[in-house]
Amino acid sequence: MSREKLLADIFDQIALMRKKVFMSHMHKPHTANMPTRAQMGVLFFLSHDQNSGVKEMGKCMGMSTSAATQLVNGLVEQGYVSRKPDLKDRRKVALVITAKARKIIQKMNVSRVKALGEMFEPLNSAELKVLNKILQKIVNQPK
Repeated sequence: MSREKLLADIFDQIALMRKKVFMSHMHKPHTANMPTRAQMGVLFFLSHDQNSGVKEMGKCMGMSTSAATQLVNGLVEQGYVSRKPDLKDRRKVALVITAKARKIIQKMNVSRVKALGEMFEPLNSAELKVLNKILQKIVNQPK
């Protein structure tokens, strides 16, 4: 199998894994008091990239600044995100998740860990360590 074919196969497997995790543990109907899936994506992003602005967040998530602004406005109105002005540069405004958002993220992380535990059930501890080491090598490579 060529390297290109192998990479395409890996990409497909990762996409199937994401779908499986999402569909089995996180696919719940939207309720008025919960963020939408798109808003949850923003909250997860902000929980890992603190003090990012709307423009940076939108760019990293592959959406226009106006779409990102609309999502953030909804999150601010619902009390999940606050805007924090930069004291050194008044043009910059950082997005900060609130305690309310942290609670939801924590609940979703528990669900994700459970889903991953079920997905990786066929692997023993040694195989999980090898997989983790490979993933770290990929993620931590210099740009």
